[in-house]
Amino acid sequence: MLQKIKRCILLAVTIAVMVPVVSGFAATPKQEALNAYNRWLSGVKVQVMPKGFDELDGVLYTPTPASQTRFAIAYINNDSIPELIVQTSDGVYQSILTYRNGKIVRIDSSHIVTGLTKGYYSKTGVFVNLSKYFGHRYMMMGTSGVTERFSILTSVTPKEYYYYAKNGKSTPLKNHTELRNKLMTFTKGKALTPVKFYGNNAANRKNILK
Repeated sequence: MLQKIKRCILLAVTIAVMVPVVSGFAATPKQEALNAYNRWLSGVKVQVMPKGFDELDGVLYTPTPASQTRFAIAYINNDSIPELIVQTSDGVYQSILTYRNGKIVRIDSSHIVTGLTKGYYSKTGVFVNLSKYFGHRYMMMGTSGVTERFSILTSVTPKEYYYYAKNGKSTPLKNHTELRNKLMTFTKGKALTPVKFYGNNAANRKNILK
């Protein structure tokens, strides 16, 4: 009987010691990011554009009701943490955010005029914004921000193709073939991954941000 009591006490002590260890397991960087995105999107309103953003008509942007936004997850740069793309449901405003050093960081903002993101080349840093005014804009995500590296100007006939160096200097390209060949060095031959957006509601956040 005494041995049985000792075993019960030993078991209880073992469980008591193990519980803090189990509950204290740290989330992976990816899960931390997804949890942070979930909290950020769960507010009554979402700051799709940065504070102080001036709309085209001179009116300052104000946060958008959460129900009027949509979101997508994309692996744009070469790490395990996904980026969050958030748009207004009417497709007018957009921002791309990532998670660094325990914080959500806005890395790019655009609108219907400058182009909204339609796809990306997974883990290469390259994503594509499409604008009916400026055509296709191939953007490169780096550690210090986002720069435009290629563009297809569709507002003129025939279309015009450009390559942009890191200093922003543009070089005309002959045709789509030349653009594609030069783009291959940035995208490593990967196919474009289309961005899939989901309405910002509790069910979608639970299913996608996990």
